[in-house]
Amino acid sequence: MGIVWQLFAQGKIMSQKTEGKRITLILDEGEAVFEKRMAKELSTERYPIGATFHEFTFPNMNISPKNNKMILKVAKSSLTFEYAMGYTVFMADTRKVNDISMKLGMGEGKDGVTHEKAKEHMYAILEQIMDSGWKRYIDNSNPRICAKEALLAEHYDSNLSGVGLDPNYFMNFEEWFFISTYHWNFFYKNEALMDITLHRQAADKDLAKPGGYFLSIDVKSVENSLRSNFKPEERDDWRALWMKELPRYQAFRPKAETDAIAKGYHICTKHEEAPFDIGILPPLHKEK
Repeated sequence: MGIVWQLFAQGKIMSQKTEGKRITLILDEGEAVFEKRMAKELSTERYPIGATFHEFTFPNMNISPKNNKMILKVAKSSLTFEYAMGYTVFMADTRKVNDISMKLGMGEGKDGVTHEKAKEHMYAILEQIMDSGWKRYIDNSNPRICAKEALLAEHYDSNLSGVGLDPNYFMNFEEWFFISTYHWNFFYKNEALMDITLHRQAADKDLAKPGGYFLSIDVKSVENSLRSNFKPEERDDWRALWMKELPRYQAFRPKAETDAIAKGYHICTKHEEAPFDIGILPPLHKEK
């Protein structure tokens, strides 16, 4: 098994039952509601600085059974992820579920998964995400590079690594096996950002043998993401501060795209920008 896989498979097993478990995570759910709903299944750590970590490890996470599932709800979007291993919810000043980290396997069993199955499963996940209304996110400081060129930029140019892979580009098997870390970014309307990273054990050189794969999906509310740009004492005024900061932030892309063109890349001018990157702030959410 891969090093990354082994590292996360060392967590505690909460049950030896085999029927699987379903957990629902709701973005922007209030802390009190979340803790009451999940009270019997949480490991919680609180810190003097006001931060709280809630963690849960699925039954038999070592073999990542398919019927261990996490359901992620963001506004009208609902996503179901199989082979769930565990999650962490971090809460700080807003005391809401707005920073979620999910850990998943790509198949069941301790001996890894075939590379073809991992590839097919990953693209099924990406398709589900896009069908639910999520769209590719390219940070305003990065050039708009799409399709195969995004793959080349991600692998060959460290200055362009933030571009991420294009979920609409279906890699062939040679391209898939060419890299060992796969990274996609999404946004959902003006609600949330999603960072997806699939790790493949680079030492798995034999295409005919199963390999070690580990998937992490991190989700933050747009509010939480924008607030984090400022000092704790400034965050109550994050909306006004973000609007002042945005022009400077937007100025990064023209230079980044000029540099990318000089390297031979093409710019995807039809790429849809996230609302908050063009000055439309996310809605205010009351505690659920």
